[in-house]
Amino acid sequence: MIEPNAFKAEIEAFIKKHGIAATRFGKEAVGDPKFVFDIREGRSPSWRTAERVKAFMSDFQPGPTEASQ
Repeated sequence: MIEPNAFKAEIEAFIKKHGIAATRFGKEAVGDPKFVFDIREGRSPSWRTAERVKAFMSDFQPGPTEASQ
Protein backbone atom coordinates (compact mmCIF):
# COMPACT_ATOMS: atom_id res chain seq x y z
CA MET A 1 0.00 0.00 0.00
CA ILE A 2 1.22 3.46 -0.89
CA GLU A 3 1.16 6.06 1.85
CA PRO A 4 0.14 9.17 -0.13
CA ASN A 5 1.75 11.81 2.09
CA ALA A 6 5.07 10.00 2.21
CA PHE A 7 4.99 9.45 -1.56
CA LYS A 8 4.23 13.13 -2.16
CA ALA A 9 7.04 14.14 0.19
CA GLU A 10 9.50 11.92 -1.72
CA ILE A 11 8.54 13.56 -4.99
CA GLU A 12 8.73 17.08 -3.57
CA ALA A 13 12.16 16.39 -2.05
CA PHE A 14 13.40 14.96 -5.36
CA ILE A 15 12.17 17.96 -7.34
CA LYS A 16 13.78 20.36 -4.88
CA LYS A 17 17.05 18.43 -4.72
CA HIS A 18 17.48 18.29 -8.49
CA GLY A 19 15.92 21.64 -9.30
CA ILE A 20 13.61 20.30 -11.98
CA ALA A 21 10.13 21.51 -12.82
CA ALA A 22 7.11 19.55 -11.65
CA THR A 23 5.85 19.28 -15.23
CA ARG A 24 9.16 17.85 -16.42
CA PHE A 25 9.20 15.35 -13.56
CA GLY A 26 5.72 14.11 -14.41
CA LYS A 27 6.40 13.90 -18.12
CA GLU A 28 9.67 12.02 -17.73
CA ALA A 29 8.53 9.75 -14.90
CA VAL A 30 5.10 8.70 -16.15
CA GLY A 31 4.37 10.63 -19.34
CA ASP A 32 1.95 13.01 -17.60
CA PRO A 33 3.04 16.64 -17.12
CA LYS A 34 0.16 17.17 -14.66
CA PHE A 35 1.14 14.20 -12.48
CA VAL A 36 2.81 16.18 -9.67
CA PHE A 37 0.02 18.74 -9.60
CA ASP A 38 -2.52 15.91 -9.31
CA ILE A 39 -0.50 14.32 -6.48
CA ARG A 40 -0.44 17.68 -4.72
CA GLU A 41 -4.24 17.79 -5.02
CA GLY A 42 -4.61 14.38 -3.40
CA ARG A 43 -4.45 11.94 -6.32
CA SER A 44 -3.43 8.51 -5.17
CA PRO A 45 -1.43 6.68 -7.84
CA SER A 46 -1.74 2.99 -8.56
CA TRP A 47 0.95 0.69 -7.22
CA ARG A 48 2.31 0.29 -10.76
CA THR A 49 2.55 4.06 -11.28
CA ALA A 50 4.24 4.54 -7.93
CA GLU A 51 6.79 1.88 -8.85
CA ARG A 52 7.49 3.67 -12.15
CA VAL A 53 8.02 6.94 -10.30
CA LYS A 54 10.34 5.32 -7.76
CA ALA A 55 12.33 3.68 -10.57
CA PHE A 56 12.61 7.02 -12.36
CA MET A 57 13.93 8.71 -9.21
CA SER A 58 16.36 5.88 -8.56
CA ASP A 59 17.73 5.87 -12.12
CA PHE A 60 17.78 9.65 -12.62
CA GLN A 61 21.05 11.04 -13.92
CA PRO A 62 21.20 14.81 -13.46
CA GLY A 63 22.37 16.83 -16.43
CA PRO A 64 24.73 19.78 -16.21
CA THR A 65 21.90 22.19 -15.34
CA GLU A 66 20.37 20.12 -12.51
CA ALA A 67 21.56 20.07 -8.94
CA SER A 68 23.20 16.76 -8.06
CA GLN A 69 23.42 17.02 -4.32
